[in-house]
Amino acid sequence: MRKRAVAYEKRIERIFTESHPSLSDIDGARLAVERDYNNQPLQPALEAFARSRAASIERLKSASESDLDRTAELEGVGTVTLLVLLERWMEHDEGHLRDIEALLAGRAARTTADAA
Repeated sequence: MRKRAVAYEKRIERIFTESHPSLSDIDGARLAVERDYNNQPLQPALEAFARSRAASIERLKSASESDLDRTAELEGVGTVTLLVLLERWMEHDEGHLRDIEALLAGRAARTTADAA
């Protein structure tokens, strides 16, 4: 989560400041294992995520229609516009929200079963 937020922040900045930059893919699952994210304190990770997300949103507030048409080469995907990159980012976040909803639903079901 944290790494992906920082990666999107950097990608956005590069699209704004470079002409058709090459953006590498990110294997978030691999990084999580390699960097042992599951065993790291949660609070600093959430704070880093919040800072990075806020910086991205602040940068995007100034985006014009022509900025949204700026392009980059995304590894494994091909040419994308800033708008398409933002759509991919939203889809990624929606996937995390579905995962959280499923975890909460499972927890609620266990609590209900335990109470019965």
